[in-house]
Amino acid sequence: MISWLCYLFWFLLGCLIGWLLNRFLVPTKVEIQEKIVEKTVEKTIDNPAHVSRIASLEAQLATASVASAAVAVKAQAKPAAKKPAAKKAAPVKAAAVKAAPVLNKELAKSFGFNPRGMDDLEVIEGIGPKIKGLFHADGIKLFSELGATSAAKMQAILDAAGPRYKLANPSTWAAQAKLAAGNKWEQLRKLQDELNAGVKK
Repeated sequence: MISWLCYLFWFLLGCLIGWLLNRFLVPTKVEIQEKIVEKTVEKTIDNPAHVSRIASLEAQLATASVASAAVAVKAQAKPAAKKPAAKKAAPVKAAAVKAAPVLNKELAKSFGFNPRGMDDLEVIEGIGPKIKGLFHADGIKLFSELGATSAAKMQAILDAAGPRYKLANPSTWAAQAKLAAGNKWEQLRKLQDELNAGVKK
């Protein structure tokens, strides 16, 4: 009997150590994506071929815009026929490529924060692992998404989760999340110094 308990103990201990190593040593999916975005942005900036390619594409878009405008002018100049008038072609605009927000971990650490990624909502004062899980389940995963969510919507999520969350007050969470999304860690630290459990003192 004792030998079976001994085997069980060592098996459970091995499982726990394996889980801890996986949790803290293996990078998360968000961290890997952020590194890929950083490398892509660096390669694009450092490579003159990419810069000239982007300029070439912008020139082609501008030419297409001028050509479509000329066709529209010619169509209007012709006398009205029995056919229905063609709709004006909308000018083609170059879409600005927005890079995904990149977490500045070094800056965050210098002000006492240790976020794992842009989805680590526990950085927000007043949000713990349970509330973070509620927001993630509702599709609010990133700081920017939390910053765009109204306090009423957050309160509705908390109310739906039950009475254990009735003491949580989301009045400052959006403001904190906007600062975190913009890597404004110094301002976030000053704001949190004025808070008590996420609420102004």
